[in-house]
Amino acid sequence: MTASDVSFTRGEIDEFLIREAALLDEWRLEEWLALMAPDARYLVPPLDAPDADHHDTLFLIADDRRTLASRVRQLLSGTTWAENPRSRTRRLVTNVRLLAAEGDEARVTANFAVWRFQHEQTDVYVGQ
Repeated sequence: MTASDVSFTRGEIDEFLIREAALLDEWRLEEWLALMAPDARYLVPPLDAPDADHHDTLFLIADDRRTLASRVRQLLSGTTWAENPRSRTRRLVTNVRLLAAEGDEARVTANFAVWRFQHEQTDVYVGQ
């Protein structure tokens, strides 16, 4: 099925990605986790192999929903040293494109930038 056959509108996809970014920036991690399907995967490939397959390459992050839930519990417990004090973040999502859709699922790509402020230091992370 092509993007033109989809039941999603561009506005709905934009709204979903904007909502996800806002939930993370506002530290509403349980609400963010609730957006994830039971079979969700959160994958961050190695910098030198951005198109690698997580089945045969070591990824920076290769979490399933259970692992994401564990991370959220740890972060919200207040005992995670890397986030004490909690970082302030601001996310921008842009260049959203619908690649394919079938039924109630869509394959979407977007670019993002995350500004992270902590301990008087600012880091910027960009990706797709």
